[in-house]
Amino acid sequence: MGVIGTRLEMSWITAASGILIGPPIAGALVDLNTDYFFNAIVFAGVVIVPRVACLMPPSLAAVQYKPVEN
Repeated sequence: MGVIGTRLEMSWITAASGILIGPPIAGALVDLNTDYFFNAIVFAGVVIVPRVACLMPPSLAAVQYKPVEN
């Protein structure tokens, strides 16, 4: 269980950094006077690709993990 927990922790740290950094940047990109959200939408689309790339290896490793029996 320790190996799976370590890999899941790596994925949650990746998600947490996006949760902390994303909203302030997206908020700065939105223009509420003209309801112009395009910059925030592009930012979200550009950021999600590397996030998925970072989350896939630990997730796949956790799914494919088979403990070794002695």
